[in-house]
Amino acid sequence: MKKLLGLSAIIAFLLLGTTTTTQAQQNIAHINTDTIVLRMTDYSKAVANVQAYGVQLQKLLKAKEDQLKAYAQQAQTRVEMGEMTPKMQQEAEQKIQQMRTELQAEALKADKSLADREQKMMTPVYSKFRAAMKAVAKTKGYSYIMDQKAFLYLDGGEDATQAVADFLKVDLAKPAAAIQQQQPANGGGGGGRR
Repeated sequence: MKKLLGLSAIIAFLLLGTTTTTQAQQNIAHINTDTIVLRMTDYSKAVANVQAYGVQLQKLLKAKEDQLKAYAQQAQTRVEMGEMTPKMQQEAEQKIQQMRTELQAEALKADKSLADREQKMMTPVYSKFRAAMKAVAKTKGYSYIMDQKAFLYLDGGEDATQAVADFLKVDLAKPAAAIQQQQPANGGGGGGRR
């Protein structure tokens, strides 16, 4: 029985030592993703491209909406002046409804097109960012790099924000892009689809 207790104590000591060694080998760092990404030139260019495309789409939709309003106003004026028969009124109402349906379909198509453009423009930005994190992790011996937003409480660990920024040649002293308040709808932050 004493031999069994002694053997158990030795096994427990060895297991505890192995666990402690394994934990010591897992070096964890944290970064502030937005601090870096919002200062990346590629990010600023991508957001500017997406925003310009969005403005184009809005102009096209506005033109179609203006056509609908003009036609509806013209039909209303003709009805008030008694220039339209009931059959003509019915045809005008059907045309207005068709124009509304087409406008709604165009708006949905524009939303999808804008989301696709955003995905196309942002994917390389976040791929570059992830590659930088991976390179820094390898160089510094980090097992994990997590975004600071993932922690409910953070006291300690190693902040690798500057190292990743240096790898990407991002000046953290430079103000973040004015577009930071209008981050693309499909993502911000540090993990996700970037």
